[in-house]
Amino acid sequence: MFLKKTTADKIIHEMKHVVDNHINIIDNNGFIIASTDIRRINNYHEGALLVINKRFKELIVEFDEQYEGCKSGVNLPIYFSNEIIGVVGITGIPEEVVKYARIIQKMTEMLVHEYFDLWNRNNNEKIKLIFVNDLVSGNFLSSLFEIEERLQKNNLDVKGTFNVALIKYAKNENADYNSHLNTARHTIVKKYITEKLENTNSLVTFNGEFFIIITNLSLEEFCKELEYLCKKVQEIHSVPLTCSIGNNYDSYEDIPKSYNEASSILSYINNQPGVYQFSKTSLNVAFSKIPENYKTTLKNHVFSKCSSAETQEFIDFIKNYFFCNGSLNLLSNKYFIHKNTVQYKIQKIKERTDYDIRVFNDMLILYLASIFYK
Repeated sequence: MFLKKTTADKIIHEMKHVVDNHINIIDNNGFIIASTDIRRINNYHEGALLVINKRFKELIVEFDEQYEGCKSGVNLPIYFSNEIIGVVGITGIPEEVVKYARIIQKMTEMLVHEYFDLWNRNNNEKIKLIFVNDLVSGNFLSSLFEIEERLQKNNLDVKGTFNVALIKYAKNENADYNSHLNTARHTIVKKYITEKLENTNSLVTFNGEFFIIITNLSLEEFCKELEYLCKKVQEIHSVPLTCSIGNNYDSYEDIPKSYNEASSILSYINNQPGVYQFSKTSLNVAFSKIPENYKTTLKNHVFSKCSSAETQEFIDFIKNYFFCNGSLNLLSNKYFIHKNTVQYKIQKIKERTDYDIRVFNDMLILYLASIFYK
């Protein structure tokens, strides 16, 4: 592993308040790549190169320029996986700074490991996102990955059913829009969602806009998991979630279908909190794709002879009639409407719109005009 300047700069930033003396970090070519004394950055440091090449455990510089480019102080190797990847030096009178030198060395090594772990986690997330993008786009033949091997590595059964869900943060009118607070909250919620769903043997990634989840769970099980997750995230973190779920398919080659279904729902529901299944909302999603000018033409045509009050009255009745599958008994019992009243409204709608709700074709036109009316 090579010590990068960006990592060295972060370490210097973390440690600059630990001691009053200047701290330098030198790479394995013997050049200072980060320092609290900016005048020394990019300068050659002969002492550090000696530490690296001779594998010294410590090099004390008694006076300035005892070694080329060096000031008095103590220089110690930075170890990573038993290899010297650089040198950390602390400037000052050796007898005074030597007591800090080992502490600075250990702190530097700890930070190197911490930044490496963070880089590794971020790198794994990027790899996972590339793989998921290949899956949802159907890029199976030209993918950089062996699809089935990678699915198994993510605890997914290659022969199981596949389902895709998308999760995004719902619009919250009561949200605190402090950017730092939101960033911290997002980090916590992202970790919580990922850990909870990965426990269900699901592949989870975040693309910067929403979470993509691929699972072998049945639609019913998956829906229950997401409903519980939404409830807990709201309770614990006060963050409402919008979840959309595509249909189940037998082959991983159909993952793009499930993804597109979930994506179409996410666009349709427009940040409303809750869990929405494509199988239950597909009709409304399809209707939402109809151009606005067609919707306007239809609703204006159907209700052209109706007053505003009549239109609203008819719309409510038509929707209820549709949801009751045209059953007069069910409509009467569910909405506490007398059968005679039902018959009267049916007749009135026919007279005012020229459409008979008891005829299937007419009922569909009336229903479409009702849901298009705003």
